[in-house]
Amino acid sequence: MWTPRSREAWLGACLALLGLALSGHAADGDASRRQLQRERAEVESQSRAAEAACRGQFAVTTCVERVKRERLDRLDAIERRIAALDEGDRAQRARQREAARLQREAAASAIPAAPAPGVERAAPVPAAKPGPGRDPDSVLAAKRAAASGSDATAARRALAAQRRAEQAQAHRAAVEERVRQNALRRSPGKALPLPDAASGAR
Repeated sequence: MWTPRSREAWLGACLALLGLALSGHAADGDASRRQLQRERAEVESQSRAAEAACRGQFAVTTCVERVKRERLDRLDAIERRIAALDEGDRAQRARQREAARLQREAAASAIPAAPAPGVERAAPVPAAKPGPGRDPDSVLAAKRAAASGSDATAARRALAAQRRAEQAQAHRAAVEERVRQNALRRSPGKALPLPDAASGAR
């Protein structure tokens, strides 16, 4: 059965083998390039010698043109092989970039290893207890989020929402207390006289 750890190990081994293959391909490409450079120098040298030999013949121009055609044909073949090597190098660089991307994704998706012996795990987020001024619904939401376990972000958000609800409730209580204190401090004013029956009759 595939586990995340075994999958990560398998992917790492595949990437290592791919890296070895790519480095071997690069070494082969360098050797091929050196060989092609030697062949090119040899073609140039042979062409110069053939042109010099043409000078001693009766039809010099025809001989020189033939030597030049042969030289161009051989150089074209070498250039095609160099172009094929260049294309191989581009493909290799693309494979290396893809391998690096896969390695980054594997590292990003890896599950953290179990802590070493003697290393304590992070303490779980304690569930909030209802108390004076706490909204029972927000406490219940925080408990549910904490109970889900794997989603620490949800637990943090629930606790932050609970704190905001508590702060809002404390603010409302403080405002109500100030209003009540202000009402007590006000001295009662003289009561206005009630209208008498005579003024009501008018």
